[in-house]
Amino acid sequence: MIRNTICLVSVLLLAGSAAGAALSTGNRSPIPNGTYRTSFTNDQLRGPGVGPQQRRDQVGAYTLKLAAGKWSLTQKSPGGTTVYSGAYAPVGPLARVVFTHLSPPDVKGIAFPLSWSFDGKALHLRAAPDASFPAPVVRVVWTRHPWVKTG
Repeated sequence: MIRNTICLVSVLLLAGSAAGAALSTGNRSPIPNGTYRTSFTNDQLRGPGVGPQQRRDQVGAYTLKLAAGKWSLTQKSPGGTTVYSGAYAPVGPLARVVFTHLSPPDVKGIAFPLSWSFDGKALHLRAAPDASFPAPVVRVVWTRHPWVKTG
């Protein structure tokens, strides 16, 4: 369950609303390749349906790397490091992406759509209207904070 939660967290990385800029609602251009980072404390993960164990498991620093339709997500937490990878592709006429997990094997095939925007500094993610998440903490991790571009 926790591994699935983290994996879906990595899917949620491609949605958003622009901060200080117009929304990219008609933009079908690809998400900018690069490295993006965000992090969470236990308190920042609080939300409806997010239990104490889920918060403990998701605390830490996240690094998302995007390159030409491939992604990897590394979570560094007090319990260790977890790496996920997969593919992403635009879908529909809006700024939407579907992330599909390819590894580790126990989460292979998990996918969901996200809306995204990029304000020149950070990737902003938002759950697409038809997105469903395996756990509430997944939605929190991918949509609560912007993903700051670091490379």
